[in-house]
Amino acid sequence: MDGKKVFCFVLAKEIFNRGNIKEGEQKLNNLCQSGDPFSCTFLGINDLFKTSFAGTFSKENEYFNRACKQDHTEACVRLESQLLGNKPKDIKRLLDLADSRDLKNNPDLQNLIYFAILRTSPVQAKAVANKYCQVGNADQCFFLASEQDRSQSVVQEHCEKGSPSACYQLAGREHSNRNEEAAFAHLLKACALNDSRGCSRVIKMIEAKKDFQTTEKFLKLLIQKRNSGGSMGWATYHHKRKNYKEAIPYYEVTCYLNFAGSCHLLSDVYSDLKDEKKSSQMADKACSLKVSDGCIKQGKYEMQEHRPKTAKTYYGKACDLKNFDGCLSACYLEAREGNYESAMAVLRKGCSFAIDKKEICRGIDSIAKDQVTTICKAQ
Repeated sequence: MDGKKVFCFVLAKEIFNRGNIKEGEQKLNNLCQSGDPFSCTFLGINDLFKTSFAGTFSKENEYFNRACKQDHTEACVRLESQLLGNKPKDIKRLLDLADSRDLKNNPDLQNLIYFAILRTSPVQAKAVANKYCQVGNADQCFFLASEQDRSQSVVQEHCEKGSPSACYQLAGREHSNRNEEAAFAHLLKACALNDSRGCSRVIKMIEAKKDFQTTEKFLKLLIQKRNSGGSMGWATYHHKRKNYKEAIPYYEVTCYLNFAGSCHLLSDVYSDLKDEKKSSQMADKACSLKVSDGCIKQGKYEMQEHRPKTAKTYYGKACDLKNFDGCLSACYLEAREGNYESAMAVLRKGCSFAIDKKEICRGIDSIAKDQVTTICKAQ
């Protein structure tokens, strides 16, 4: 990779990470199309991250395939991990990559290979874990040891040896024992070892203590490490303080990556700023990512725009996500149109999971047609 392409890649990635998503993505895509495997791999990882939250297929394999054809090891590993089937030749491709020199100091990719092979062949996965343990991957050593012994002492030993997974697991055990001080210490260590789960938990614990100065310092550190949990944490931290200018770019980045909560909270920010169009767009995306409150919010927006049929669809989605208010709103709109059977079906669906709504649901079978509209609207 020549010096000019390196500079362009770094610049485009920085533009993307600073929240100028469309501009950064376009520059990265242009570089990828012109033969830069690093840009292709970056785009593939981001697309993979988005689809993992949305539960949909996308074109990450296209990016990885393009980069892999140029012998970019990370792209090849991610591509083969995605495509791995049950055929021996499929596993062999990953096993061949497992021996690559490029993976020697990359525990994240080593772990990715291990878990991909584990789904298909536990025996071969164990051999891979042994290999990576011998070259210093502390997580792989922990996985091997925990197969035989999952005692506290074993987890403690491997946390001390530098396994982020062991430290995170140890924190969970201490939390269960209500030893929050020890749990916090282990989460800090897991985060320091680049475990994003540990970092997210640390943020929540610091905020709970109302130590805002430390929270801000910690979030800045995570953002410097390109940790998405840190970006979302930074956004919510400033959102609570109504510092919207600082919150919005980080919500936008994490919403783009399909953090459903970021999309929903970004919708709230735009509502506070009286930008209902953008608020609606974010609520719609939150709904598509299965946030029931996002569906409710979008339903209300559609009602304001005098589109009751579209609103009913969103309320129905909220009901499907077990939001009782969504069921009531859908019930009301169905009844208002004279669709009493459909209205009662939606209400029954809500009553099937809303155990705290006994007053409404107790006499559901005795509700007369002319009462349905009033009952659903009154709630």
